Amino acid sequence: MSGAAPASRRSIVTRAVERVRFGLVTQEVLDWMAKVGVLFYPYVVVEEPHPARPELDEGLRRLTLRQLFAEDALVIASLPCRPLDEAETRRRLAIRECFGLFDGDRLLGYTWVKFDCIGSAGHSRDRIGTLPPDSAYLFDAYVARAARGSKAAPLLRHGVQTLLQARGCRRFFSITLVFNSSSRRFKQKLGAIEFETRIILGRPAGTAFDLRLWRRERRADLPRFQVMRPMPR
Repeated sequence: MSGAAPASRRSIVTRAVERVRFGLVTQEVLDWMAKVGVLFYPYVVVEEPHPARPELDEGLRRLTLRQLFAEDALVIASLPCRPLDEAETRRRLAIRECFGLFDGDRLLGYTWVKFDCIGSAGHSRDRIGTLPPDSAYLFDAYVARAARGSKAAPLLRHGVQTLLQARGCRRFFSITLVFNSSSRRFKQKLGAIEFETRIILGRPAGTAFDLRLWRRERRADLPRFQVMRPMPR
């Protein structure tokens, strides 16, 4: 029991250091505001392309990419600096899909996926809007600290998109907090297009307004992201 407390404190400290290092202090403040009842959440909506990437296909051949299920909940929850416990992870896995990248038995990272972006009954906080047909929404991607710098993030993204493409998905969407510069740079390097900027104002458990600040003019149908709420952490 005494060993668990220091480990927990180390995880909190490590998480704080990471938030500073990757420029996520503002996001941490906004997450705290949401917890105390104030939503202020400026974010961008992006469409991510899935071009041919032979070098990533080659890198994926030495790894294993697969969908995660309830029996993987403990492995997901055990990654350091992630606030999801095993019970919450199991709840998520019951209503959403999750894909993990493994090197042998070691989980390098994972990402969650939804296809309609309409929260299931009892989970109205996850309501995001309506996606176009044959589309997928990717969110809450995470790569373990030990795997960073090894191209695990682009390998995971590319591999998941390839798996989903085989299931009929042709378009991929995600969101990023405006202040999360590292995430925005990562997606831009993959060719992602930011086509909408929005802001949520209100209360997490009450009335909230999702206002569109800017939208790129495009001919293709775009999702109507509405009643967006920050994902529970």
